[in-house]
Amino acid sequence: MTEYEFSLVLERDPDDAQTEAIAGNVPSVTGLEGGGPVPLAHVVIDAANFATAVNSTVQQIEACGALVVGLQTDDLISIKEIATRTGRSRESARLLATGKRGPGGFPSPVSPEPWSLYSWTEVGGWFSEHFPEQDFDLDRQATAADHFLRGRHIIRKEPNADAWAQLLSI
Repeated sequence: MTEYEFSLVLERDPDDAQTEAIAGNVPSVTGLEGGGPVPLAHVVIDAANFATAVNSTVQQIEACGALVVGLQTDDLISIKEIATRTGRSRESARLLATGKRGPGGFPSPVSPEPWSLYSWTEVGGWFSEHFPEQDFDLDRQATAADHFLRGRHIIRKEPNADAWAQLLSI
């Protein structure tokens, strides 16, 4: 078993009954954070893998009446943040991004200059491929979990929700 720590985004602040139910029935939730723009359930859980950790916690929280709509991630990042996450200088990260150093093929920014932002999912995958000693697979899984949960929330009330859900099996 591996210990995983993450925060789930809730649709709204849980009411008193939901808060009490989560506290009494979901031992992996270490705290609820509400009153702000993004209500969160902070989680620490031992599980065989990250997908199981997220799935079981979402099911337990939703059994208490709260709706999970995402997993908190910081996927859009700057060159400065890429440097921080990879232990490189800002200039080294910039040179990799512009193709002036390294193997090339660095992911393109997802926003235009002058404030270029990159997808950490894409960049982390590129680093894992070209610098195997740096493994960012868990970050990629967290972003995927966030997208799955957000997509599930978006299509929940669509008349074709079942058809959209089939995309996951393709």
